[in-house]
Amino acid sequence: MINRYKEAARTLIESKQQVPLHMIVNRNNEPASWDDHHWTLSELNGVTTSIPLHNIVTAGNLRSRTVPVHGQYSDTERHLLMAYILDLRIKRGSKSALLDKIVAARHLIARINLFSFSQQTINDLHDKYEGKEWLTRYMPFITWLQGYNVVADTIKVHSIPNKNSGYGDDAKAKSEKRMPDERALWAMGAIRNKIIPSKVPKGVFQRSLRDEFIISSATLALGSPQRLAKEQFVLSKSTLQSKMVSLDGKKDSKKQKVHWMDWKGSKGFQANRKHFFRGAAIPVSQVLNYWNEVGEPARILCRFFEKPCLELKDLLGDYTPSNLEEFDVSKPIDNMFVLGYLLGFYDGQKEQTVTLTPGEKYASDKPTKQIQDITLADKVNLFAESKVLFGSQFQRVNMDEKIGNIFSGIHTVAQLQDKWITYIKENVPTFPYRIIGANKVALSHALFIGTGAQMTVHMGGYAMSHSYYAIESTELSNTLSAGLRHQRDSTIYERHGFASDISLTPNQLRHWSNTMMQKSLDISDSVIAIVSGRKDIKQNTEYDHETDEQKVAKVRNLFRAEQTVEEMKKEVRVVGHQKYQEATGKASTLTATGICTQQITVNPCTYLNDFESHCALCTSSCHFAHDEKAIQLLEDDLRVQQHRLQDLKGDEYIFTNTIKQAWFKRHHRNTFLLEQLISLMKREDLKIGTAIKFVNNSNSFRLTNLDKRLVEEVKVLLPDSEQALQQLIEAKQTQQKAATHDENKLTELFAEFGLQGEL
Repeated sequence: MINRYKEAARTLIESKQQVPLHMIVNRNNEPASWDDHHWTLSELNGVTTSIPLHNIVTAGNLRSRTVPVHGQYSDTERHLLMAYILDLRIKRGSKSALLDKIVAARHLIARINLFSFSQQTINDLHDKYEGKEWLTRYMPFITWLQGYNVVADTIKVHSIPNKNSGYGDDAKAKSEKRMPDERALWAMGAIRNKIIPSKVPKGVFQRSLRDEFIISSATLALGSPQRLAKEQFVLSKSTLQSKMVSLDGKKDSKKQKVHWMDWKGSKGFQANRKHFFRGAAIPVSQVLNYWNEVGEPARILCRFFEKPCLELKDLLGDYTPSNLEEFDVSKPIDNMFVLGYLLGFYDGQKEQTVTLTPGEKYASDKPTKQIQDITLADKVNLFAESKVLFGSQFQRVNMDEKIGNIFSGIHTVAQLQDKWITYIKENVPTFPYRIIGANKVALSHALFIGTGAQMTVHMGGYAMSHSYYAIESTELSNTLSAGLRHQRDSTIYERHGFASDISLTPNQLRHWSNTMMQKSLDISDSVIAIVSGRKDIKQNTEYDHETDEQKVAKVRNLFRAEQTVEEMKKEVRVVGHQKYQEATGKASTLTATGICTQQITVNPCTYLNDFESHCALCTSSCHFAHDEKAIQLLEDDLRVQQHRLQDLKGDEYIFTNTIKQAWFKRHHRNTFLLEQLISLMKREDLKIGTAIKFVNNSNSFRLTNLDKRLVEEVKVLLPDSEQALQQLIEAKQTQQKAATHDENKLTELFAEFGLQGEL
């Protein structure tokens, strides 16, 4: 089969080989050619750049003029690198930037096959070489290859900040991009409460569980740091376990409840206990219990595909279908369609009668049977009168000749079942496992699993993946990514009535949970590495050999202390403080006018204004509607600030002092915003305790109902502070002219009496 990426590379190389190699020589100082393994570029200003073209991994910093065979790239790889160098040279960047990009490209070429790699290959590369400098610089090479169709445009390169980039605005902006949109976190909580029921409803096998899967995966990711795609999808069905332990390891100390589940980490970790944030315990338990139940029929189906002759009691395990009394559990189930009936695949489906084929294909007297009564000996025509067997959602798709030859025509149920199981194993080559990197899970025990009817997204998957009897019909990581951020389809937020611009990536979920531990909680880096599943032998050994009490002592600050009765006073601010922490799982601090969401024990407050209430208008500050004490303080402050603005009318330096003018404009704007904040806190239609937060980058106030998770954005009305300053200056000038006019009149009056001189 022709590899289209290789063909694109060949076309690219042929076009670049027509370009003259001006001012380029080889190691022997001869005019360069495409057979060389070393180029030296010369510029008109006399600067030269020496570029080795051998395999940087197998030959390292080779100094010999002759490159051994083991240190050579293939001709195609080397020529692609040469073509890349020619295009980089045209851009005329700095010499160091040029070399950095070329070194990164050499590393990438040495480690992957450019014509047969996937997104998983890139992900594995980052896990294996995490921290390597070249990982931060190969993105331009991938982008360049994609521009010439040498690499699939679906490949996404990880964004890794350069450690030398400093802590300026650019670095801060990149860091903020790695954090999720706060609205997305609120929306996910509301959606989870809406679509994840405490009990699995009927008819769940006839509809898509795409959104349930997306929201459940995100919930687990927020509950504890993890490499989502590499760790979550190899989890076995499990429950969240809890235990009361003392925080400092002493028997007589105050005890706290901790939560964990058995977890397969990535990067070489075997199963270990992963602790979850206390605030995430309820939603995490909710989604685990949901998938333990809703995924069990698909797990049973996988067990049947492995061993159809299993006795029914062994096939079902602890699962008890509602119609089990109709069957003898000491015997094997007759066939997979009867099993589907038992598991509820056809519940709510109007048509449950199968037309059989007694003899010739076009026989007129065709008998019928209920699905639960068909036997291995019965004859059926899957794509004609018997297509009800594969479910109401199943439709005949555009199949190639091979698929048609397998399933078209008349088969006994036994023949059809054997062919179907073979077909599934061919389309799920890792069956009976799901394998991701070094980890695997038996599909018959996987946490996140569903039938084709439940998990297939639109027309994705293999040819017959919409059937009730299909498994592994979708790439879980792709389904998750597509649901959380804007791609070809709508996001989960849009599908449930939230704003269309909300979007996040799975990696942002990991970054958020790690950041919450690093900034919101006083935990050592070693413990964070353990909870995050990072491989470090020393830390791993220490963690595994400690007692439960010692382990918990290390993560004691994951949990908030219980509040006393005195702290539970019925004040708006206190109640709002509680609700905010319960809703977000983030610690916060009470202030005189609201709460502060910044972790000031780790990052001291750097916000400054010259109001009396210093927290007002800080983006980390949150106020609450109808908090009378806070409103009174802010109103007093507002009057003070308005007087300060008025006082400038008597300042003789307002004309010339640019610092005073800048202060006036800034203070005029902030005073105006403070007035609007007070108005919002007093707004009659807002529920008592509604959280009000200023969002500087969008010039708006975000109002959040902490009970219903409803968010409202209120755009601020910005004053024209420049015009206000000009009016102030003009008023001052008018005053001075009037005073000068009065002084002139007084001087004339003195002159009439023979008094000379100036006042």
